[in-house]
Amino acid sequence: MSGSVTPRGRQPGQSIADLPTVPRSVVWSGGHAYVLERVRGRARWVGVDDRGRPQELSGAELCHRGWSHSRP
Repeated sequence: MSGSVTPRGRQPGQSIADLPTVPRSVVWSGGHAYVLERVRGRARWVGVDDRGRPQELSGAELCHRGWSHSRP
């Protein structure tokens, strides 16, 4: 991979299968950090929205928004 980033922030070719699966893993999306946690019995990405409100995303939602392993 060349290190270039798509407009949505996701590295080219990354998919839901590329998301980390280890609890407490961190990825970045839209300038916010999201941590993988178990919420109500299933894995969810937990972070905050632009107003600082708690937000839960599924892996599919995170992929749709775009994500990266490093802070933008």
